[in-house]
Amino acid sequence: MSKRKPETTFQRVWRALGSLRLFVILAVLISGWCVALLLIYPREIVQVDAMNERLLLNWFLDTSDPAGHAVRGWLAGLIALFSVLALNLIVCVIDDIGILARLVSKRAPARLAMARLGILLMHAAYIIIITGHVLSAVSGTREHFTPAKGHAWSSSSAPFTARVLKIKTMPDKKKPGGVIANMAVIELDGGPFDKRKIKLKPKNSYRFHGWQLSLNMAKRGEKNCPDPAAGRVLCNPPIITVMRNPGLQFIFIGTLLFFPGIILRMIFRTAPSA
Repeated sequence: MSKRKPETTFQRVWRALGSLRLFVILAVLISGWCVALLLIYPREIVQVDAMNERLLLNWFLDTSDPAGHAVRGWLAGLIALFSVLALNLIVCVIDDIGILARLVSKRAPARLAMARLGILLMHAAYIIIITGHVLSAVSGTREHFTPAKGHAWSSSSAPFTARVLKIKTMPDKKKPGGVIANMAVIELDGGPFDKRKIKLKPKNSYRFHGWQLSLNMAKRGEKNCPDPAAGRVLCNPPIITVMRNPGLQFIFIGTLLFFPGIILRMIFRTAPSA
């Protein structure tokens, strides 16, 4: 009877990186880290969301921003945990592909191959979703501005200019004498747009070439500003959001892969009774 060869250091490290135990530990640490971050620095987290004209990576590397000093270290730790999680998943996918190839080459029972395929899909889905979030964090942007007729909005992070041509208002039933905005006509020029006119309405976003523009209503009573068209008080001023989320497609694809993986794993996880 031949003795089994002892594992090399590389094999032990590889097995540890691809273990389920490491995945569970990282999942618990990431969850606890996020909860602690929200409990300890709730105000700073809100300020991070207001970094309109800067990408997340630029903000993270800009140590001159006093609003980010308190949470930068915590976010660095969170990024490190996600990096190890990504490494864990990559090792799992490589192992899954090898195991699936051996099962197919040896003509193993189909249920074993399908079960391993389900695991492979789930691991790959996690990697694709994390990649989508990384792309959004590094190259995505989200900015807001309050539209006014004739106002032209531009930003260093957007290759186009948005000019407000018209704001349509209607009476505010909850505040006598006030009006609310229910439509904005915007002209987009530059970048992928060529003097394109669009109409924005609440809960009706415009999407084109990875960019998304939406008309959102501010919280009632948040602030008042004059409505130059009607000469009345615009008691619920609108906010136009300009957003680019390049990782959204990856998140969508990863989600589509994850559910078939779960279904395959649930169907073929147990051996049939003899």
